[in-house]
Amino acid sequence: MNIGSSAHRVEDFGPADPDLAHGYSAVGAYARSKAALVAWSLDPADRLRASGIDVVALCPGLNNTRLSAAMTGGIGGPPANGAALVVHAGTSADPTGGYAENGRPAEPSPAIQSPAHRRDVANVIAARLLPQAERPTIPSKEETRP
Repeated sequence: MNIGSSAHRVEDFGPADPDLAHGYSAVGAYARSKAALVAWSLDPADRLRASGIDVVALCPGLNNTRLSAAMTGGIGGPPANGAALVVHAGTSADPTGGYAENGRPAEPSPAIQSPAHRRDVANVIAARLLPQAERPTIPSKEETRP
């Protein structure tokens, strides 16, 4: 399960400009990151369906957290409401490959519904993550000995 946002509908993640080299805004970057996250979350659902692994993404609603306060001036419900929606999504029988808002299945943006777009996004993310996974991040015991 990945936590997305209905903000994914505000802007689409463009695989051709993942670093926002052509037009950056904080809200746009947030919306694009959520679009990428929802697309990336739903991409493996079909491949994993037979394995019994469920993949879902959800919007926990607007919650009055420090992040939302910085972006919107502090509107939204208590974070416990968002947490309850996350627990619900994790324990419900919603179908794999789904997206939920307000505790109910919802349609993601049209771009995210495109399997080709989801694969393009997944390829960009994999290309960025793979080099990080190949680098050791914890020194071995031999490296830490004097």
